Amino acid sequence: MRKNILILLLVIVVVMILMILGSGGRVNGESSSGSVVGKVSNTFGSSLGRDIDGDGDNDSAVILKDIAGGVSDFGYSIVIDGSGKIYVTGCSGKASNYDAYVIRLNSDGSMDSSFGSGGKVILNNIAGGGDDSGDSIAIDGSGKIYVTGSSRSISNYDVNILNYDVYVIKIE
Repeated sequence: MRKNILILLLVIVVVMILMILGSGGRVNGESSSGSVVGKVSNTFGSSLGRDIDGDGDNDSAVILKDIAGGVSDFGYSIVIDGSGKIYVTGCSGKASNYDAYVIRLNSDGSMDSSFGSGGKVILNNIAGGGDDSGDSIAIDGSGKIYVTGSSRSISNYDVNILNYDVYVIKIE
């Protein structure tokens, strides 16, 4: 038994060494000079006031928080339509539950206030129980938005079995 474990560990170490050698010694997308391949935009969204990609300039990003009035926000899927509008879906946590959301951004990263309420559509209690999550988003050829995810179908958190359902919603 002990011999089998040692052989397994040796095989794992050899595989790891071969993986590193096969990538030219690069790990996690680094170039051969040690810097990250690619550049973070410094014009999309708002300035972060710091350099996050190591190229010496201040970088920018869109930071979305308190989406549904809660403290925890998660983005799970993104899609861009033919006109450059950016759609993001995920879930936003409040004290009592999580709500699914769809946010539409302009191509520069600003909120598109012509969409939903101030650029966002909040989806809650889809299956009737409270927790909702937007897990994937797609746009068809006519511009209709489809969101799929999971929704809790019972609201009793004392129940040992968590009961979630899958949903698909069309936003026009």
